[in-house]
Amino acid sequence: NAYIDNILFSQTPLSVNENEIINNVVVYPNPNKGQFEISFAASNYQTGSIEVIDVLGNLVQQQNIQLQKGYNKVNFDISNQSNSIYFVRLVTEKGSYTTRIIKN
Repeated sequence: NAYIDNILFSQTPLSVNENEIINNVVVYPNPNKGQFEISFAASNYQTGSIEVIDVLGNLVQQQNIQLQKGYNKVNFDISNQSNSIYFVRLVTEKGSYTTRIIKN
């Protein structure tokens, strides 16, 4: 969480589907110009995907990933997309985690 001029910016997830395999998810920077990274900790090796979805529910970008036990980091570039709010969903075999980003 960060405060700027008494406004709280938070990385609170929009939804979590009981995913005990993934934790400490951070999307940075947020807001961004279209380039951002997602970092998280995984408790074991598994396959998954990261999806970027626009406000209309359209899949903008998807990247299949192989999660490593421990720290993971994935870079994304949606600079070719319109300035808007997007949802980032991390999906694994055991559940999902969704948060929002702002591209400006």
